[in-house]
Parts: sequence; structure tokens; C-alpha cells
Amino acid sequence: MSLSEQIISLANQALEDEEYPLLDPQACGEYSPFAELLNKIIVQNRQQRKKYQRTEAYLRDKINQMLQVIGTIPLRPEELDGETLLSLDPLGIIAGSFSQILDHQRETNEKLELAMEEINAIFETVGGGILVLDTEQKIISYNKKFSQMFCDAGLEITGLSCRDIVCQRSVPPEECAFLEMIRTGKTVSRTNCPRDERSFNIIASPVSDKNGTLLHVVILYIDVTELMQAKAVVAQEKERLSITLESIAEGVVATDSKGYITLINRAAEEITGWSGDDAINTPVCNIFNFYQLGEEDSCSTLMKDVLQDFEKIERMSNITLKEKKGAERLISLSAAPIKSEDDRVAGSIFVFRDITKEKLLDEEMVKSDRMDSLGVLAGGIAHDFNNLMSSVLGNVSLAKQFLTPQDKMYGLLDETEKSTRRAKGLTQQLLTFAKGGAPIVNLVSLKDLIEESARFSSSGSQIKCDFSIADDLWPVNVDTGQIGQVIQNLVINAGQAMPSGGTVRIFAENILLGQDDIVPLSHGKYVKVAIKDRGEGIEKEVLQTNLWVKQVK
Repeated sequence: MSLSEQIISLANQALEDEEYPLLDPQACGEYSPFAELLNKIIVQNRQQRKKYQRTEAYLRDKINQMLQVIGTIPLRPEELDGETLLSLDPLGIIAGSFSQILDHQRETNEKLELAMEEINAIFETVGGGILVLDTEQKIISYNKKFSQMFCDAGLEITGLSCRDIVCQRSVPPEECAFLEMIRTGKTVSRTNCPRDERSFNIIASPVSDKNGTLLHVVILYIDVTELMQAKAVVAQEKERLSITLESIAEGVVATDSKGYITLINRAAEEITGWSGDDAINTPVCNIFNFYQLGEEDSCSTLMKDVLQDFEKIERMSNITLKEKKGAERLISLSAAPIKSEDDRVAGSIFVFRDITKEKLLDEEMVKSDRMDSLGVLAGGIAHDFNNLMSSVLGNVSLAKQFLTPQDKMYGLLDETEKSTRRAKGLTQQLLTFAKGGAPIVNLVSLKDLIEESARFSSSGSQIKCDFSIADDLWPVNVDTGQIGQVIQNLVINAGQAMPSGGTVRIFAENILLGQDDIVPLSHGKYVKVAIKDRGEGIEKEVLQTNLWVKQVK
């Protein structure tokens, strides 16, 4: 190998190995200038290589730091060599990345600021006071509404306990919404919590992190004083209406738009026989079962008129109402639709009254008028008949004076005189009936009078009398002749109704008439006499089987 080739080989080794010694110019002879030039190149090369290594190490270190920040593992040398690393312009990449990160962060911050502004707007404009507490019940933040509701002007309450500000430690722990929320971990609501003559609804809600750890408690206070006052007014009006409905004698039934009962007062319960618990939410025609003569489904027809045709029904009389147990009453009825604010039918109202007693009294008045007319007629006949009997009786008495008791004609005249006196007794009864005379009233035992009159009327007939008379039957003040005649006539009628014979049952008992009894008599003590037979019967309109005699007081 020539000297020049040796020099070049040594120079290459010195370039590759930084520890390798530089060329010795003196040993290179005539190539000494060339050797010195090579040494300068080798030194510059080593200097450049060190700068390159420092730059690569710096870049690799910073890239690894960025990778760690974003959550990835550092680069291994075999994954990215130095030459590739420098050619990628990592500083530019990092600068661009950080620029993007800063832009994204700026946008995120702007969104967060907007969200915070929206949250603060909601926080301040919500219709109640908001209080944010830590887990120790200390106030973290609050809105203006809360301050206006519970705090003096300018008072700073951050860090204080809500018990000092809101309930002023007057609320027992078991009623504290905060403590209840802490205990259950769920939202807690308290209704109508009073403070300083004000009423509040309180809602306490937990705020937890993603692991479920409680961070804060948000409490919402809603002032419901006006609502409670309005409810109180409505309750008073409802109570006043309820008292009014319960105190009036008319029955009142209200329905919804579908015809189901929503209200029934006490009078309606008594008239229909249905209790409020059974009637509410029941179709009205199931409870209010009424009909007019010749109509089978009057209730359904009326409901259609009221709910569909918006027709107001004026008072209707002589309507038959069948109560729960099947008994029938006469009622008068009015009905009208209930309209809502938008002029739609929201339901109906029925007002009715039991007129059974009134109808009975009217019928009795008609009978009384008829009896008065008959009395006038009977009075005229009785006076004329009495005058005739007086003449006959006088002539018979005069004829007896011309005879002795041993004469056969005397006995016939004596019987004629007795019969004539009985006829005068009948005319006296007619006069009494016609109010032309006064009944002869005595205090008697009705039991003996009933049995004597009934046996006398049934003697010689195919009927027999069965008596069921109370042992403690009250004594009564009556005209024995008139009452005996009534009993006799009823027994005779019973015998005529059973031509083939049978048993006539006669009952007598003490009763006490009260305000709720339908019988058209004043309240008090009475003796009731009932006569029952097994005959074919007569028309219901003229059937008279009860005799009422008022006891002496």
C-alpha cells in the first residue's frame, strides 16, 4: 500500500472513531500539507457530529415528554433513527401541535365560559332560591333569589350553615331535608315548611362525581305562600259549600261530562238510599233511578238532554224515584249542565226534593174536601131523617098510652120504639160526621172495643177473627160508637171479600211517629190498628187498612 493510501485509510478511521488519533504530518513526508488538511476536516466533522448528537438527543427527549403528556410511551431508538428524526422537523410538528392544542383550549374555554354564563343565568333566574352546600352543611354559593328570601341586604353568608340562615335551628333533625338526603342518598322533598308566616317547598338533591362520591348538595326553596293561601280560600269555600249542601233539604247530585257521579249530599243519600262512598264514580242512572209515567228510561233521556243538547231542565214534578231498597218516592226535579270556561259541558247538576208527604197531604186535603161535601149532604139528610123519626117515635109513644103491657100490640109498639131510637142514634152519628154534632169521647181500652166489635160483626158468618193485640196497648180517648162502627164495617168488608170463608187477622200496637215518617199526622204517640184478610182485594187507590187513633196526652 502506498503512503497516500495509508494516509487516506487512517483519515477514514479517525472520522469513524472519535477516539482514534489524528494524522501525524511529519510522518507523512511530502504529504504533510495534505495530512494537516485532513486533520482539520476530521476535527470539524467530530464537532459537527457532537452538535448533531446533542440536537437528536434534545429532540428525542422533548418528543418523549410530549408523548408522556398525551398519555403514550416514549420512542425507542429503533423506532425512529436520528436522521429520520431530524428530517421530520419535530420542532415544527410540536409547535403546530401546541398551536392546535392552544386553539382547541381557547375554543373549549369560550364554550365553558358560555356554559357558565348560561348556568349562572339559570341559577339567577330560576323561580326559587338556590343554595349549594358542602357535605358539612356549609354554604358554598347561592343565588340572588335566595338572598332576597332569607337574608338581610348586603349580608355575606358563604361559609355559614344553612341551619343558621333558613330554619334558624328551629327545625328538628328528623325534618331536615339536608340530613334526610345525606341519609338516603336520594332527592328529598319537603312540602309546606313554614317560616316567618311564609310557606316553602324544599327540594334537596345530591351532586356526586363519576365514582358516586357526594360532592355537594343543591337545595331549591320555592315560596308557596300565595298558593297555600289560595288553597286555604278554596278549602274554606269548599267547606262552606259542603255545609250549605248538607244543610239544605233538597238532594243534590253532580256528575262529570261522562255522567259519573262526583258529588252527592246527605239529603240525596237519604232520598236515594245510596251512601256517598258507594255512589261516587258510579253512573248516575245506576243510582238516580227515576221515571215518569209512560217512560221506562227517563234518566238516560234526561242525561242526553243535559250533557249533549246543553238543555236546562226546569222543575219537573210527580216523578217516581226507586231507591236502593226498591221503595218508591215521588220527587220534583231540576237539572242543568255545568259549563267550563271554554263553554264546553264539564258535567251536570241535579237538584231534587222528596214530595211524597206533600202528595199524601194533598190527597188527604182532596179527601177532606170530599168528606166536607158529603158531610153537608149527610147533615141535611140526617136532620130530615131525625125529624121523621121524632114524629114516628112520638106517635108510637102516644099509641102505647092507649094499651096495657099485656096487650099483644103493646109489645110490637115497644119493639118499634126501640128500633126508632136506634135509628135516631144513626142520625146522631150522621150529624157528627157532618159536623152538626159533637162526638162523645171517653177514655177506653181499645183492646176490649176491638174484640167486641169484631166478634159481633163476624158472628153468623164463615169467617173467624184472629187477634194480635199488644198487652201494654195504650188507653185512648175515642167515641166508642164511631170506632166500634169502623171496626165492624172493616170486618164485614173482609167477610164480603172472602165469600168462601177465612181468617181475618186484627193487629193493634203502640207506635211513636217521628219527623221522618210519611204518615200525614203530627208527631207523637199513636195506637195503630191493622185489619188483614185473604180476599181478592180492591183498588190500591181506595184501599184503607190502617186506622190511626191518637193517644190522649
